[in-house]
Amino acid sequence: MIPIPKQLSAGQTVIRPHVASDLAAFEQFLTHPTATQFMAFTPEQKSSAGAAAMMDAVIGSYASNHPICSLTIADDSTGEYLGSIGAAEAGDHAAEVFITVMPDTQRRGIAKTSLPVFVDHLFSTSAVTQLIADVVKDNTAAVRLFDQAGFLNTGPIERAAEDGALGHRDMAGLRFVMTRADFNKLRAS
Repeated sequence: MIPIPKQLSAGQTVIRPHVASDLAAFEQFLTHPTATQFMAFTPEQKSSAGAAAMMDAVIGSYASNHPICSLTIADDSTGEYLGSIGAAEAGDHAAEVFITVMPDTQRRGIAKTSLPVFVDHLFSTSAVTQLIADVVKDNTAAVRLFDQAGFLNTGPIERAAEDGALGHRDMAGLRFVMTRADFNKLRAS
């Protein structure tokens, strides 16, 4: 299980569990066509109703035995929702990570600052030994982010669509991987 932190400090931002007041900004993000162009979400998920259903499912899961590790990246001083970061167990002590940033706050270093703090949380509080990030190759900002964060580009990946509450459409891109050993080497240097 991936533990849900109360709050992680990441420069001018904090990483914290989602709260109901994040919904308007989350909905704005999910219904923004260019913000979600590289995401494998279905059209239903990229709707107002889809955003509300996702947020309700995540917040409701926090009190369960199987919490969904999806968190808000917020401005440290105002609490404004800036994006999301999270991870899902991917079997064999691996977790798949994701990060999103609101379109009007991109290119401010929010993802670059938040990702290493979250990676440290994952490796220091769970049994996860490998992190995976599957990225659409045309999403040059995400490719650059994971590369600069020390993830290894292991090459092309294709994922078939899945149904269910967390279903998605087909996705082709690049897989980035970071092991706990890789992270410890980065931290030591």
